[in-house]
Amino acid sequence: MVRNNKNKSCVTSADVRRMKARKNKPVTDDSIVNNWNTLKKIGGAKNNNCIAKTKSKKLSLEDGMWKGRRCFIVGGGASLKGFDFSKLDGELVIGINRAIEKMDPTILFSLDYRFYDWTMKGELGDNLFHKFVDYKGLKVFMNLGGSEEYPTNIMQIGSAGLDNFTHSIKNGIGHGNNSGYSALNLAVCLGADPIYLLGFDMQGDGEKQTWWHDGYPAVQPEKVFVDFCKHFDLASDKISKKGIEVINLSSDSKLECFKKGDIKDVPALKDKNIFVDGYLGFGDNLYQLPFVRHLAKKYKTVYVRTPIPEIYHSIKNVKFVNLEVNLRTQKKHIENQIDIKFYDIPKDTAILHWPHYWKGYLQDLSITEYFNLTMPLTEYDYLYKPKQEWIEDAKRLIKSWNTKKKICIIHRPTIRNEWKHYSRNARPEYYQLILDNFPDDYYYVDIADVEEGKEWFVKPEVEGIDRSYIHGEIPIRTLLGLMYLSNMVITSNSFFMAMGIFMNVKTFTLFGGSQKPKYFRDPRMDLNNYEEVKPYPFCNCLLPKHNCNTYIPENHIINKFAEFSKGIHKKNLLISRIPPADAVQIAKNKYLLEHYNIYTIDMTRFTEKYKGYENLFSANLSFVPGEGRATYNDLLGLLKEYKIDIVLNSQPYFHLANKMNEACKELGIKSINVESFFDDSLVYDYTGIQYSPQNDIEKYMSIFKYNSSNKVSFPAVTREPQPEDISKENLYSKYHLGIGKEYIVILGQKINDMSLKMSNSLYVNDYKAYINALTQSNPDVTFLFKKHPFYETGKDETEFVSNIKNVVPVYESLDTLFEYFNYFSAFSSTTILEGLLKDKKFATAGNHYVNNGKLVYQLLFPESYFNLYDKLQKFNIDEDIKKRYIQFIYNHYAIRHTSKKLYDKITKTPEEYYGK
Repeated sequence: MVRNNKNKSCVTSADVRRMKARKNKPVTDDSIVNNWNTLKKIGGAKNNNCIAKTKSKKLSLEDGMWKGRRCFIVGGGASLKGFDFSKLDGELVIGINRAIEKMDPTILFSLDYRFYDWTMKGELGDNLFHKFVDYKGLKVFMNLGGSEEYPTNIMQIGSAGLDNFTHSIKNGIGHGNNSGYSALNLAVCLGADPIYLLGFDMQGDGEKQTWWHDGYPAVQPEKVFVDFCKHFDLASDKISKKGIEVINLSSDSKLECFKKGDIKDVPALKDKNIFVDGYLGFGDNLYQLPFVRHLAKKYKTVYVRTPIPEIYHSIKNVKFVNLEVNLRTQKKHIENQIDIKFYDIPKDTAILHWPHYWKGYLQDLSITEYFNLTMPLTEYDYLYKPKQEWIEDAKRLIKSWNTKKKICIIHRPTIRNEWKHYSRNARPEYYQLILDNFPDDYYYVDIADVEEGKEWFVKPEVEGIDRSYIHGEIPIRTLLGLMYLSNMVITSNSFFMAMGIFMNVKTFTLFGGSQKPKYFRDPRMDLNNYEEVKPYPFCNCLLPKHNCNTYIPENHIINKFAEFSKGIHKKNLLISRIPPADAVQIAKNKYLLEHYNIYTIDMTRFTEKYKGYENLFSANLSFVPGEGRATYNDLLGLLKEYKIDIVLNSQPYFHLANKMNEACKELGIKSINVESFFDDSLVYDYTGIQYSPQNDIEKYMSIFKYNSSNKVSFPAVTREPQPEDISKENLYSKYHLGIGKEYIVILGQKINDMSLKMSNSLYVNDYKAYINALTQSNPDVTFLFKKHPFYETGKDETEFVSNIKNVVPVYESLDTLFEYFNYFSAFSSTTILEGLLKDKKFATAGNHYVNNGKLVYQLLFPESYFNLYDKLQKFNIDEDIKKRYIQFIYNHYAIRHTSKKLYDKITKTPEEYYGK
């Protein structure tokens, strides 16, 4: 049994990619259709779950992956001193322990945890440490007792016991007290034949063990080899009964149970043939092309099972194997072949069986990553060019269209009887969306091979096509030439996508929900001419009829295609939880739009408020679903999926905003806190926000350069609708106020205001305590309480204030109160700043825009509340500081939605923006 221990994680992420595999048996293309029930059992999705995911699977190698192919096992014996390891290039190799110092084996194997521990601690030298970390092959370690802790990129294989030599990896493998024994058991399970042993000397220097390398910290006496040989003797009988040939290439070895040989007598690969038991899918043949090219350099002749020989036309020593196929398109193409010869496989031909990459999907491996487990590549030559004569045929076809426009091939999603995978396809209306928005950019050619009852479009109607060849009118060879000459390809996940990538033609792919795009790419590919859009969150259930999430914001598709087609690459800006009215205004900013695609998160409760804006801002404002239930990993995925460069993030103490800030920090993305201000203005703060103990005001006022000639941009509308103003006489009469009495006006707040909830006051931690401290500490003062307009309708959570003896509730405008009174108090409110503009004196408790003791009287301690009227009378506002604050906040800190300063604030550092 193979285990994947997740208790540790180290080395590189690139290494992790290649550590994963899944045990399975080869599956024919025809049988894929019948395997859905198996996939469901393995870890599928319920049909009513649109973002279901396959279960995490344990990693494993597959029995028989190397069937019919020879392999070499490299041990540590001293006979390998001076050995030319380049002789093993292109071979399947299991290297034991320090073998990676000399080569890159297909599999690095060990059963000794101490080897891993010594390596990672550097006790075996820097060279081995770096080789181990950088190694891109498959690390397979035996876990003898189950207690060893390896990182996730090391495949752990179970022990079957001391001498229990097995023939299936599922049962574990024997260990024989040495890694060479286990490596041999692994090679037998993989199906290798013959198996060559190198460095299996089984002898030391007469006293202790010796090696071709510098050895290990723990050295055993030479007699240990006697015990090793006994275990091999028992295994040799089991191996011979399977008809597998094992040849020991160490001529002086004490291991006598296997036939001896010399590497000079090992037949060169260039004198042998190999048969690639290839796939029947047209696109699959492109993915295996680099591997066939590699084999063709090593073997005399490569025989390939393929329905599309044209893929291999440039490889001289490739021959094609007779095959029968029932797949409609493939069968039609094979029957139309007139100049391709097909052969029987000669005897004594090595066979390469691909493990079916579908099981690789279950392990989150791409097609080529899974191929690599069977045929590791030292180079990756994937680019493909059709024959010149096929290109000339395509040129003649294009000439007949009589157009000067650039050519765009469209391959719309289809369903076929042989494989009804509905969830793999993107919504068909997205193809029409591109045609509608870019009608004059290309000469659009619709290509498919539909046939009634056998293969059909998901949605047959389409408008804006210039030429239609949807019934297989264009032969494969002409199609290959046409693809090579085209200026753009718009396609689903299909053969057309693979052709575009392999020909390095501009290719725009629209994905459905059931198979990750990464499965069809390789990190060694040049993808500068490739772009894709896909749903988020992505389902990846692998089930054909599952109701996957296939929604992609239309604006996202339009933005992506426009940039890709025209070669314009804007950055991406995400608006997170800013009210819709402000978000749509930001999306109007022409300075931002010149450089950014603007996205917003579509919260369910705000969806209705966005209606009416989609068309107005269709090129700029897009909607990302699912934010309301977002986890931290969801946010990481969203930021990666949309390649976000900057996030405008509101309410930094709000739970989701906190997670967003943390996700941005992890990914190195600039995150800016945003809060509402006056008019069409917001404040953008890198440090905190209005009610933070620290914010940009505190941090950058010291470097702000005040300019007396700068006009201060005062707000035109500063508050919610107010009652009509009344005269002082009517005010005093209405509320029975007396002339000459001590009055302080309390400007009320919503008690769930974030600045109240996140208060940093040491002695007053909620609104009721604040009101009680004011009123009880000043019994001779009359407090006029203006409740927040929010409470004019609905439940009033500040109703308790009416029951306080020295409080008079007033229902008048701010202008009336500012006109007739001089002393005010507010816990934390923007109206403090407005009052400061009118030279009013404020006593404040919480954090706000003017947290400065020279501008407002701060209620920091219990004694601060006593004799408040007298303290406010004596309090003097520093006029110079007030000028600086007002100019800083209104001209630089608060920014209008349409201003160029918004672009400057987002793109510059705070020091640059504030004038250091």
